[in-house]
Amino acid sequence: MADRETKAIPLTTTRRVVAFHLLGTTKGKLLKILIAPTGVFRLFGVRVYARTLGRTAAGWQWYPIFVTETPDEWTDFKLPIEPTPDYFEPITLPIERTPDEWTVIKLPIEPTPDFFEVVPLPIERTPDEWSVVKIPIEPTPDFFEVVPLPIERTPDEWSVVKIPIEPTPDQFEVVTLPIERTPDEFQSISLPIERTPDDWSVVRIPIDPTPDAFEVVPLPIDRTPDAWEVVPIPMETTPNLLVWADLAMDE
Repeated sequence: MADRETKAIPLTTTRRVVAFHLLGTTKGKLLKILIAPTGVFRLFGVRVYARTLGRTAAGWQWYPIFVTETPDEWTDFKLPIEPTPDYFEPITLPIERTPDEWTVIKLPIEPTPDFFEVVPLPIERTPDEWSVVKIPIEPTPDFFEVVPLPIERTPDEWSVVKIPIEPTPDQFEVVTLPIERTPDEFQSISLPIERTPDDWSVVRIPIDPTPDAFEVVPLPIDRTPDAWEVVPIPMETTPNLLVWADLAMDE
């Protein structure tokens, strides 16, 4: 299969020499050059700097490419476009004119009620066993073209839509959580926590999924009284040294 390359000729208003480097794997007895112009230009000549290989190998030299000469004299070629006559008549498009008197038509949108109910979406829970699925996204090529998205422009006339959020009442009550203050004098107690072994396994807790229809149940939490007293719990501390005891066992 023959090697193909595409080169861009820079625009210029004067005569100049443009040089390109071909691929290192370019070889053969036939070399074809095709020029696709995007405007008016004049080509004076094309040469290729190469060398022959094989038994009749030779050094590097220039090989001219046959180019049809552009004549100095040329004529304009007119496109078959009919000229505009001196007398013409404008044609009006059938667009109806906006009347001077008009009224605003409101869309039949029902207002949001003051009391509404939240409806949860039926989303299935994630199963216990799952795997990662990679999306086949092709990498962006080195040469790409920017494509504008068809985004409609914002109309000149628009309205503000307000969300039904209830205001905070003027009278409210601060609820203090019953958190005891840490005393100035305290003693650290070490909990007898066993060390995690080297071999371990994950244990999953069987938690049932939340149903689609559910009801919020308030918990009966008593309010903290204004006068209250701290009651210490009698907890024994863990000794630093373990004491071994002999058990009497019958033989």
